[in-house]
Amino acid sequence: MMKAVLKKFLMIALASSLMVSSSCIGPFKLTTNLHSWNQQVGTKFINELVFFAFVIVPIYPLSLLGDALIFNSIEFWGGENPISMKEGESEERIVKVKGEKYKVLTTKNRYEIVNLATEEVVEFDYDPETGIWLMTDEEKSMKLVELKKMNKKTVARFFTPNGNSVDYMVDSQGDNMKLGQALAR
Repeated sequence: MMKAVLKKFLMIALASSLMVSSSCIGPFKLTTNLHSWNQQVGTKFINELVFFAFVIVPIYPLSLLGDALIFNSIEFWGGENPISMKEGESEERIVKVKGEKYKVLTTKNRYEIVNLATEEVVEFDYDPETGIWLMTDEEKSMKLVELKKMNKKTVARFFTPNGNSVDYMVDSQGDNMKLGQALAR
């Protein structure tokens, strides 16, 4: 079980590293704004407690994942963004992470990552009708992110492996995301 979780984590880390390998690391606005909000919660001791709680829960890791996989990708990949690709278009890259080679195939609304040594496959699929990103491997499918419109604002709901979720509000420019205000408005 732990080995499977570690493999999934490495696949997610690989997908995140794609932005670095393409020299497009992006501004990580979600994580930056979460950190800015965290610094304004209270005293430095309260801020530190909230920070540790958000690392353990794992709100900070989810915000990094959302930035790396979705928001920075969409912002910086232009025509290579799987959402903006046309049917039949694809891009393939070979990436090396910690000595292992992976093939990354990008098509419309989809990333497929294959470990070339083990032939394990993880897929990230986007459904534009529902606004949902799914991660699928040989064993199961897991909802990662759901994007919804609420009161003319976009809400990004991140799902954890244990089924919990965390909501973030995106302002009209897509720059300002605030924790915990998604359902209040």
